[in-house]
Amino acid sequence: MSFRDDLYYLLEKMNFTMLSDLQLQSHKLNRHVIFEIYKKCPRLKRLALCATSLLNCDSVLGKIAVNLNQLRELALECSTRTSFLPLMASLNYLNNLTTLSIHRCENITDESISFLNIPFLTRLQIVQNRKISKVGLNDLFCHCIRLKDLTIRECIGVDDDAVDTICTCLPLLEKLDLSSSPTITLNSIRYIMNGLKYLKSLRLEDCQRILVQWRSAPRYLCSLYALKSFYRAYPEFFYYNLPIEENDRYSDDYYYYYDSSSSYASTDGEDEFEDSSKLGN
Repeated sequence: MSFRDDLYYLLEKMNFTMLSDLQLQSHKLNRHVIFEIYKKCPRLKRLALCATSLLNCDSVLGKIAVNLNQLRELALECSTRTSFLPLMASLNYLNNLTTLSIHRCENITDESISFLNIPFLTRLQIVQNRKISKVGLNDLFCHCIRLKDLTIRECIGVDDDAVDTICTCLPLLEKLDLSSSPTITLNSIRYIMNGLKYLKSLRLEDCQRILVQWRSAPRYLCSLYALKSFYRAYPEFFYYNLPIEENDRYSDDYYYYYDSSSSYASTDGEDEFEDSSKLGN
């Protein structure tokens, strides 16, 4: 008997009526397993499904709102074979859903994510996606205006224009993580500093083009306070209009483009901020 059959047998034979939190990880999940989750776990509030592939699951995932209407948090991690179009449409009817995580779901596109209309969603994570761009994000954020915590990591379609869209549509955002975004530049930092006045946490680790353009970036990106202090002193530094070059890569040999902030950098952080304030005045 395969592991997949064992999982189906387990769900079929056991009673999980009062279960509120389920995290299921398997190499493959099929529609029969999803149906058993609906039938045996109707009171789920948190569901996480992680699989290499979901086989023939589009239609059954589209019935999630009917079967799990108390769901508050949903996490999906799947790399192939599922479009998630019926699921995206069904999520709009989950009135209690506040958290949605989408990891490695490469078939989710601008078209499918535009189906989302979840007004009470406050936390969204999109990780390792190649097909979502500013077009889909604009449609999404126009419908999910209550977002306070946003993570978009390792998504190559997210560029400066996408970050501008985030800052325009979600001015009340408090937490933003754009780490490992290979195409965003110093312009994105300018959009964030000007547009997100309520931001409390910002993560921009391993953004290759920013590391190429700004030698001292690691010193300031680790602290939102430090980044804001530098921006107030040198706002003109965050205008970048050069085209993307194929060899724009960050490397450990500390080869960077010219950094206009190098003349003011020092080893003492407190003195540095004090000097920058004087220069800004």
